[in-house]
Amino acid sequence: MAQHRIEQLLNSHVVERDWWKDAGGFTFELPTCPEIQPVQNAMESVRSALTTAIQRKQAQPALRVVLTELEAATLTTWNQVAATLTGYMAAIAPINSAIAERQRTVGTVNTGPIEDRISLFNAQKKRHETAVVAAFAAFDAATTGKAEKKERAKGSANNALREQSEQVLTEYGGRINTLLDRFNVGFRLVSGGVNFRGGPPAGELAVEILGTRVSTTQEDARNPALPSLANTLSGGDRSALGLAFFVAVAERDPDISNTILVFDDPFHSQDRSRRRRTIECVHRLAALSRQCFILSHELDFAREAARMAGVQVNTFTMNPMTDHSLLEAKSLPPLPGRAYEQDYAKLTAFLRNPSEFADQLKDVARCVRQSLEGLCAANFQNHGAKRTGLGT
Repeated sequence: MAQHRIEQLLNSHVVERDWWKDAGGFTFELPTCPEIQPVQNAMESVRSALTTAIQRKQAQPALRVVLTELEAATLTTWNQVAATLTGYMAAIAPINSAIAERQRTVGTVNTGPIEDRISLFNAQKKRHETAVVAAFAAFDAATTGKAEKKERAKGSANNALREQSEQVLTEYGGRINTLLDRFNVGFRLVSGGVNFRGGPPAGELAVEILGTRVSTTQEDARNPALPSLANTLSGGDRSALGLAFFVAVAERDPDISNTILVFDDPFHSQDRSRRRRTIECVHRLAALSRQCFILSHELDFAREAARMAGVQVNTFTMNPMTDHSLLEAKSLPPLPGRAYEQDYAKLTAFLRNPSEFADQLKDVARCVRQSLEGLCAANFQNHGAKRTGLGT
């Protein structure tokens, strides 16, 4: 309410100045008026700061309330605004006195300004004459015809865009479905049409599972009661769908030969068959692109992905135990031997339940030594580990 009253007060000064100039023949200049929005903002900030301080006091009545730095700065700002308003009102006082003296001494009212206003109203009245109204009607009809013509042209353009967009969606969808069949996912993509809401045409796709259409929109994904990608596809299915989209888009890129591709852990929640298809897609795009990066924490997948015929492949490893931001150019670790896997399995079983190996402790000790020697031989190939054992 206080903000509204201040706004009314400042506006009333301007109205009174204009009235005295037009109707009373008395001209005066107002002092520089503070802008109303900063004044209202300062008042609102003070109200919010004091309310917050009062709430803290109510929560802990026994404690002394200390204003925060932000609250104190808010009060300082308001004091500055209040000082500006005080100066403005002080400058208004002499003007009010001059108006009162004018009212006391004037003998007759100058009707010239009033007559000028009446002439202006008479000129405005002419706008409602028959000829003028007819001219406006003709103008409105021309404007409406132009708008209808524009809408027809827009409709034709939208239809052309819809046909083109549906053609592109069909081409993308066909390629994506071909890839999904190779991944053996058990579902396919179908077109959901094209819409023009809020801008350029946007294609909509849906997933069809056993004849049931599943929406792919974010709105439906937020509603657990509706079937959507969030509650109908497994992690492996979503991974295959995302990879199929990426491959379909990349293959249609006319500048793919100058493009750098990055696969960030494309093998996720996939069985052996899907992993094989993933590697085939990666190899095909890597051969088409200018450069391709494959990031993975799965060593088996990384080894298979690095076997790329006719393409120069460089491998890098990162050890998060030493420096999680440093990539080192080196060969991927070799596959462990069968004997190493057996020793490792026995040591793991011994750690889970040592009592089962009470009569096999000597063999457990052998597994420890051979596992350590094999580990050293794999990780320190240039330090003689292959030629010597732990005994030497």
